[in-house]
Amino acid sequence: MKKALYLLVAIVLTSCTNTDPNEQLQNLTGYWTIEKVEVENDSVIEYSLSQYIDYIEIKDSVGFRKKLQPKIDGGYIEASNDSEKITAKIEDDVLNLYYSTAFDEWQ
Repeated sequence: MKKALYLLVAIVLTSCTNTDPNEQLQNLTGYWTIEKVEVENDSVIEYSLSQYIDYIEIKDSVGFRKKLQPKIDGGYIEASNDSEKITAKIEDDVLNLYYSTAFDEWQ
């Protein structure tokens, strides 16, 4: 399930109308919600409204992703102390994100 979530982020990045990976990288930092995940074999998993959002921050091609929970006043609180390290690389004119934690690594 966790890997499917990251697959969606990659799909969102590659399905943007602007395909310049440098511009995609500049626009990556921010708050993201997952609406659906497209996996192999034309399978789509749709997500209903979630109580969490993803915050991604990238500087000089290195950053992190954290789960946040919206507050009623418009702010956010951390859903946990966990975060995933992200390394962004432009390879063959495509923006790829490499995630790592103490337990796993994935692209």
